[in-house]
Amino acid sequence: MVNNEFQWRFKRSFIIKDTLYWCYLAPSTSNQHADFEAYDDALHEREVGNNLYWKAKDDGVYLSTLRNDGTFQDFLWHPWISGK
Repeated sequence: MVNNEFQWRFKRSFIIKDTLYWCYLAPSTSNQHADFEAYDDALHEREVGNNLYWKAKDDGVYLSTLRNDGTFQDFLWHPWISGK
């Protein structure tokens, strides 16, 4: 749904470092989708902080990082793919 938020919490595997989550998004208004790794330990180590923010926009899914000044910077992570 438009303008909705979804959150979940989990504990990482610190011994094996094999924590992995996949995400599948499909806008209800188009015949497009995106599926991608929403979290893996390597991604977490590259990003600052403990939270990852994902945003779905008209052209795809963005990873949004929190800057030191309190604003977010969005990076196109996965463009929409035609077909469901």
